[in-house]
Amino acid sequence: MKQCIWCKKTESETAFETKAHTVPKSLGGKRICENVCDECNQIFGRHYFQLPPVENAIKEAFHLTRARFLEQMGEVGRNKIMAKADSSTYFKIDLAKKSIKPKASYRLQKGFLRNLGRQLKKGLYKIYLEETERINENGHDEKFDFIRHFARYNIGDFPVFYFKRSFAAVLMHKDFLDDPHLEFDPEHRNKMLYHGNGFYEFELIGHVIGVAERRFWELELNEYLRNTIKIKTGFFHPPKPIDLFTDFDILLESFEDGR
Repeated sequence: MKQCIWCKKTESETAFETKAHTVPKSLGGKRICENVCDECNQIFGRHYFQLPPVENAIKEAFHLTRARFLEQMGEVGRNKIMAKADSSTYFKIDLAKKSIKPKASYRLQKGFLRNLGRQLKKGLYKIYLEETERINENGHDEKFDFIRHFARYNIGDFPVFYFKRSFAAVLMHKDFLDDPHLEFDPEHRNKMLYHGNGFYEFELIGHVIGVAERRFWELELNEYLRNTIKIKTGFFHPPKPIDLFTDFDILLESFEDGR
């Protein structure tokens, strides 16, 4: 019997008719988490009081990067699905000037970048838990209750660390753009992705991200940072906690200028 990893309701209590893509379909996501009910699946695509939809934040963060990779591979152009690579709901993007600014209607909203940043963090935890359930089938574990509270019910706040590359070389196979997902098998994971001290790192569409796996993540934070920085020295800048949405390198600047 299906049981939702978010609200814990079963098939006898709620419907499971819609497909819950772990990564948004608009970003190429094909993998489905079977244990997500319709109500919880839909709520990630809705406004939450004054907050933008979680799914919108994920799309905004990864859309442009995916488009740039596809463009390099000759997959973006006239009559192609990603032809308008710089399109955005919330921002004016100037690729030539490497500039990204909120559109006027959002620029005037108090705390907009922080609110969108919070929704992005919730979205990254959402992807992590749904992919964990899809692959490891342990998404109902009580140790993940803090993710449920944060991502689904907007309770509390938990860290997301972003790792900006130190140089432009990013190897990206088209298969990972056509079917983005998380890799949990140690044999296939990037060796510079650290897993330990209560944190899990993953790469998604060229971006490297670290999320907490424990509610009381502060206890091992310093040790985690020391270990992850050690294995990434020379390849990545020091990790930056996401607060504002623009803390996430939407333009993937290192892809172009090697900074």
